[in-house]
Amino acid sequence: YREKMTPDIDRNPEPNVKYQDLAHIATFFENQHVARYRQLPSDHQVSTWINELFQERYGSRGGTGIQVIINDGWSDVNALATSNGNIYVSRGLLGFVDSVEELQFVLGHEFKHIQEGHFEKLRLATGDFGIARYNEYRADIGSFADVKDDENPYGGLVFLKKLSEIRGSSDKVHGSSMDRLLNLF
Repeated sequence: YREKMTPDIDRNPEPNVKYQDLAHIATFFENQHVARYRQLPSDHQVSTWINELFQERYGSRGGTGIQVIINDGWSDVNALATSNGNIYVSRGLLGFVDSVEELQFVLGHEFKHIQEGHFEKLRLATGDFGIARYNEYRADIGSFADVKDDENPYGGLVFLKKLSEIRGSSDKVHGSSMDRLLNLF
């Protein structure tokens, strides 16, 4: 019935976005995100601290030039990476974590999205949620694997366990926090 009503709609359109356009799209998205949630100045003591923490672990692993930006008006427990190579952290996330190790896990997870080119892979898969979920699991495993010998490796496990307690159900991209936790074993 639906096909008879809309015969001219292409059900499987080819992506018509050039790679160069992705930078413009990412910049637009980032500008919209900052306008909505505000950001702490880069010289704010919390911004300075979180960027030093990130560079200490990932600067020598390809993280040089990546900026961690704190969205002061974003109350959700969340973080995101963009294809422009920035990581956004919500004020809600900073209030949720109880340890540096938990925060390092989240920063590492977002870094892995950038390092492994997950944005391009998802674009090539035309938004397939299976690929998106796989990228989330890869980012979790990569972050967990990046724990240094002198660091507590359980930050990621604790974070995902706590997240599973506040998020009852899963979403299409991330899956359930408990599934993500079990995936690390």
